[in-house]
Amino acid sequence: MGILTREINAVQADIDRQFQEAVGATLSALVFSTPVDTGNARLGWYVEPSGEYSASVVNRVEYIEVLEAGHSAQAPDGIIAMAMPMIDAAFGDIFR
Repeated sequence: MGILTREINAVQADIDRQFQEAVGATLSALVFSTPVDTGNARLGWYVEPSGEYSASVVNRVEYIEVLEAGHSAQAPDGIIAMAMPMIDAAFGDIFR
């Protein structure tokens, strides 16, 4: 294996790690920002891969849109608005 191949593999491994960290941090921030009554909405978050470096963090709980619209005193501005400062703190403007 040549030096160039090793360097390419190292860069690829770093990209993979950073992608996984970004997805994990996003999932964690959304879970933490989700209001809790029964806990179902928090448990509803999961990652749906959609390509090599593409994924969606999804919640299919029936009432998640109501919570996102601010119908909870725990998250009056919605879940995403509460999660973004945590994501920004971890990754800066990478998501903007």
